[in-house]
Amino acid sequence: MCELEDRMLEEIADDERWLAGFATPGPSPHAVADAKRAARRELGRVRGETRWRRWLGVLSAAAAIALAVGVGWRSMSWFEGSQPAIASADPLPAWVSQAIEESSTTFRELDLGVGELEQQAVDGSWQSGGAALYEAIEDAFTESDDSVSG
Repeated sequence: MCELEDRMLEEIADDERWLAGFATPGPSPHAVADAKRAARRELGRVRGETRWRRWLGVLSAAAAIALAVGVGWRSMSWFEGSQPAIASADPLPAWVSQAIEESSTTFRELDLGVGELEQQAVDGSWQSGGAALYEAIEDAFTESDDSVSG
């Protein structure tokens, strides 16, 4: 160590010897009573919060269980007891049924026409280029349009 540090250490030791010569004062009885009162008040507050926190956890778990049981009961009673509103409603109006039937007929005929074209291509019964293939597809679509409108 250097000389400056040595002098600082000696000065600290001298100060400690000087302080050791004095008696350490004790706290006054009033200060001790105030400290005890504050400690009891704080312990009471912490105990109250701890009790509340313990019950808060129990109540939270009970609420979660009650919610799960309620949702399960509600969903079971909804499906068991009554039909949904859509199933118990009146049947579809006539114009909706007719539109559904017409569109399904159109799609059925279109599917048959496309199926015939696919079968011809698989069988290899026609060897056509782009223009002839286009005409065959046009004929298939035109036939289905004529039969639906007629």
